[in-house]
Amino acid sequence: MPAIAWEALRHAAGAADDVPDALESLRSKDDDERDFAVGWVIETLFEDEKGAACIHSATLPAAQALVAFVNEDLSGTGIEETQAEILEILGDLYVRFVGVPKAEALLRVLAPFAVTHPATDASQLS
Repeated sequence: MPAIAWEALRHAAGAADDVPDALESLRSKDDDERDFAVGWVIETLFEDEKGAACIHSATLPAAQALVAFVNEDLSGTGIEETQAEILEILGDLYVRFVGVPKAEALLRVLAPFAVTHPATDASQLS
């Protein structure tokens, strides 16, 4: 994945220069740190201040980074559960962003994770 100029992007809380640290926290050995990072990533990068699905300039690169994370071989690292949780969240995000303006590129990134999501209508995946 190419380097991302996070400092030039924005999310719900402002400048996205804090995103790399949050993404790295998903790999932490500390359960609480990983749990906090999962919540922060979803709330800050994929929602607005009211919790509604929202596209920020950092949303698509963050989704791509999460896809890379779930595709890594993390066997034996102790963080496989977090990886599985992110995998499920990606499917949930697909369902949440269907019909959201300007979400087409994001939906293309998330579509592979929606295939097994119970709320996904197969006609939405074309």
